Amino acid sequence: IAFGAFVLYTGNKIFRKSISGIMDEIDMDLVESIVDDLNKERQEDWIDVHNLRVIKFGRDIHIDCHLTLPWYYSLSKAHEQVDKFELLLKKHIGGNAEFFIHADPCEEHSCSICSLKDCPERKHAFVKKVHWQTDNVLANRKHQE
Repeated sequence: IAFGAFVLYTGNKIFRKSISGIMDEIDMDLVESIVDDLNKERQEDWIDVHNLRVIKFGRDIHIDCHLTLPWYYSLSKAHEQVDKFELLLKKHIGGNAEFFIHADPCEEHSCSICSLKDCPERKHAFVKKVHWQTDNVLANRKHQE
């Protein structure tokens, strides 16, 4: 009976792990470690991150998110920031990752959470930097103060 219970328990764990990849189940440990790394190495230009999706396909990982950058950045400057963001994620994830990072322009309400010093287009005073957490980066909405 004990051996049968062990086999059922182990089999269930293996089955759950296999099915979670097929069903796009969120690997919260992986998401939390990604968010921790983003907070540790956050660039001043990265105003916000939201709509984060981390999908595992066997050994491969697909990361999709929206990165809010200053609206007045040229296409090449925005692309440079997206590349830096992607390199940080690659450093954390490893080689088997693909990325789709959508650059969003900041909006007037973003000023209160934007820590970019000497912003030539600032409309409101900086109030506080949003600390990225799993619950607020997974949401499909831009952050506000």
